[in-house]
Amino acid sequence: MPTVVLQYGRLDLTRRCIADLRAQVGARAEIWLVDAGSPGADPKLLRELGALADRPLFLQENLGFAGGNNRALTEILPSTPSPYVFI
Repeated sequence: MPTVVLQYGRLDLTRRCIADLRAQVGARAEIWLVDAGSPGADPKLLRELGALADRPLFLQENLGFAGGNNRALTEILPSTPSPYVFI
């Protein structure tokens, strides 16, 4: 199931979140990491974090919670057969 992880500036918590999603038994999440234009984030760390996700999406600006999720949905919905998206 497509799963959106929206993050803004908390790379440490996002890394833990992705690890916990991967550790779930019996579930196969397709993780879409959306970085909402984290200020001052090291591009190398963002790339490393993006590599943990199935589909990284890096936004240039913070669109807020709804805007970030909606931006992810514009990518997810045309590409998945799943009737559900976990946000």
